[in-house]
Amino acid sequence: MLQNLSRWVLLKKMLKMKDVKSKFKCIPINRIQLLLCLFIATATHAQPTRIDYKNFDTKTASKMLFEKLNYFRDTITQTGYGKDLEVAWPSLVNNHPLMKLTWSQTLYDSVVLPNTLQNVNQRRLFHVDRRPWWANDTNQFMFLDEVYPTKKKGFRLTLTENGGYTTYKFETYEELADHMITCWESSFMHRCTQRSLLHNTFFLEKGYDSNTIAATCVIYDNGVCYFFVDFVY
Repeated sequence: MLQNLSRWVLLKKMLKMKDVKSKFKCIPINRIQLLLCLFIATATHAQPTRIDYKNFDTKTASKMLFEKLNYFRDTITQTGYGKDLEVAWPSLVNNHPLMKLTWSQTLYDSVVLPNTLQNVNQRRLFHVDRRPWWANDTNQFMFLDEVYPTKKKGFRLTLTENGGYTTYKFETYEELADHMITCWESSFMHRCTQRSLLHNTFFLEKGYDSNTIAATCVIYDNGVCYFFVDFVY
């Protein structure tokens, strides 16, 4: 009887294994591969990027600040002075994607990178006086098609900037980017800038399609991290 019982237990285990296999087979192999790829991609994306200050990666830090700033603007509901965004700018009603920033390599190369480098070289925080440069229409025209991607072009562009520095050190580029945005949040003018609509409302109300182009730059030098963002709209 004990032998029969052992056989019965073994048979149940085999049936369970067969049942599991049959259930497993009902999922197509290509679907399993897809799920696995999605899991790996998600896990990889979720991994924080650690900072090696001896080999600070300006490209990674700048990109992370840009991504974090875009996420920040996508989630806020109030202006820098505490008013509801949709009340301050009715064009945002059912159209919050207007807050999205579009990366501009031209803006990075011609404005934000040179501005940041001047701060690093002089070892002090200041806004480079871009007014004479911006008054030249040729310089503004570099960005016209990026801001107004259709045939309808606005005739006036605005350049504005947020800058800062920090001596705090962080484990990851994600934490560093969050800190930079928090620094700007602590200043009324900087807070209002990064929470602003950053579109020309005159042309927006006339139905012109427009982008807010931006570029960020983060450079670490001798224990100080300088960070800037420039917007054109």
